[in-house]
Parts: sequence; structure tokens; C-alpha cells
Amino acid sequence: MHNISDEFDIFDLLRNMVDDVQEPSHEANTLIAKNNNPHARSKVYLGNAIAVKKYNAEDLCLHDIYRIEDEISLLKQLNHQGVMNLISTFVSGTKIAYVMPFMECGSCQNLMESKFTTGLPECWIALIVKNVLEALNFIHNNGIIHRAIKARHILLNRDGSIKLTGFRYAFKKISNDDEEVDKNMTVHYFPYDSTPNLKWLSPEILRQDLLGYTEKSDVYSLGITICELANGLPPFENLEPKKLLLDKLSGVVPLIFDCSTHLEFIPSIKNLATPSEQLDVYTTRSITTSLHSLKNICCISNYEDRPTVDDLMNNEFFIESEKCVLIPDVLPLIEFKKIEDFDDEESIEWDF
Repeated sequence: MHNISDEFDIFDLLRNMVDDVQEPSHEANTLIAKNNNPHARSKVYLGNAIAVKKYNAEDLCLHDIYRIEDEISLLKQLNHQGVMNLISTFVSGTKIAYVMPFMECGSCQNLMESKFTTGLPECWIALIVKNVLEALNFIHNNGIIHRAIKARHILLNRDGSIKLTGFRYAFKKISNDDEEVDKNMTVHYFPYDSTPNLKWLSPEILRQDLLGYTEKSDVYSLGITICELANGLPPFENLEPKKLLLDKLSGVVPLIFDCSTHLEFIPSIKNLATPSEQLDVYTTRSITTSLHSLKNICCISNYEDRPTVDDLMNNEFFIESEKCVLIPDVLPLIEFKKIEDFDDEESIEWDF
């Protein structure tokens, strides 16, 4: 991490440090997103082909600052096309800045909110989930549990690239003796700042018992994310945390909404004020059996019976991904806003 003077133009520094960063096409005060998570308040600014995420340490407790430092250290170790890479980091006074590639289309959550409110096309889901599995396979082989797989943490670009982000929630398994990765370690630590991720967390993480959890907890979160991508909203959306916990611990498997499941899911979304047009889509469409099946095996409550990422890589559902591409003209670009146009309570879900 680089220590620099309080007064600086971050893009001037980038020109000197990173060969492939061009002149910014927008001023540095083009704010594209705010994250109001009390444990990770941040703002993301736009340059040409880069995004600069800035934290103010004065807004964070010491534990949060350590988490940011751990995230930076972790990202510097990861080099995979499916993982959001870190170009550089800077410290200026109390400000901490990450520099990362700019993903023009934002997250899968952005895409669903703006264009696909009832869920993404199945072949897109196949392509996205297959890419996430490849990223998970890489990080699991490096002893890392992600612990925050969800649509908001899957970013898309107009060139068709798909990147996994959200690594500030990740845990790296390290042996106490030699600081090497211990792939057989069972983890018992519950991330204290995981409230935004409760709907996606596995039963074994939420249970917090002596059995702990492993990389298979990410497989469960992927199953929840499959539901989210297929329905346009995450499961357990209308539940209080206590009811959510009870449902997960009792083995409730969330549903993908279609004509084969409508008798079961209609009662579960009655409190969400779902528009009638959206309900019509859900109740008349037909989702392939292979996608329902993939979601079901990912969401098996007992993690010992749940498949690994390796087991899922050749699932029959992914035959669809071989003939699918993300169509650039269909992917909407993020709409930019100047800083002064943002209301203090407003938040765009851009989270890397």
C-alpha cells in the first residue's frame, strides 16, 4: 500500500504507476455508487476503465480497518480471470483507496433491478454460475472460503467478462504452526459484519456449533444465488431473522418460481407486494428440471451430503452455457451521477 500526501489527484498517480490506465473520460468526482453498510461505508468513483473505491478510516472502527487491510492482502494474492483483481491501493491521511477494473454493467443485482425483474434468462444463469464455480474452485484450492456469494457480488462487463467480488467477508484457512494454508481446517469463526448476507449464509454458519463449516458453505450460498438470479429477488426476502434462521436450520429449500412450484411459492411472497404482471410471468413460465435440480443439491441442509464445487463443475445444466454469451447490446450500462446529485440516504448497490 502506498502512502502519499493529503492533497493528490489519484488519476495522476495512476498514470505514473499503471501502464494500461488511460486518460480518464470522466472527472474524479463522478460518483457511481455508495455503500452504506455501517461496517464498510465507501464510495466508488469512475475513471476510464477503472473504478476507485474510497474509504474514510474516520468512519470505521479499528476492526473494520483490519478487515480492509486483510481484504487488500488477500486480493493481491489472487490472480484469476473470474476474480476481481486489485490494480493498486493508496493511503492519504485517513482515506484508503482501492483501484480496480471498472465493470461497466455493474452487478447481477443491478441487471435484474433495471431490466430483468423476474430473473435472468436460463442460459445466462448457466454462464454466470459456471464462471462463479470456476472462481470458487480457484479460491477453495487456495484455502479461501468466500462467505458472501450473492448476485450483488457478481459483476459483469460489456466484453462478457464475469468477476466475483465481495472478498472482505472471506476467510483464509491458515495453520497456526507454519502459516501455510490448511485445506482440511474446519472453521468456527462467525463474521460479525455478515448481517447483509444472512439470507445467503448456510445453515452450518448460522448454527455456530462445534462442528463448524467448510468450503461447502459457499455451495449453499450459490444455491440461494441461483434462486435469486432465476426469480429476480433472493429467497427468504420477507422473513424476520429469527424465522429465517429456523427455516434454514429445519432444512427448508427455497424455490425457483415457475408453473411447477406456484402453489408453494405464492403464499411465501404474499407480503412482498409483487406486481400482478410479475406474478403472471412466474406462474406461466417453465424452468428446466436441470436448473431446479442444481439449486436443490446446492441447498442441501446437511453440508456433508452437499456436493463440492468440483462435483458441480460438470453438472448437466451447464451444457446450456456452452452455447450462450452475454449480449453486449442487452446489458445496460450503469447510470452515472455527480456527487452533488446523491441524497445521503441513497445507495446504489455496487459492492466490490
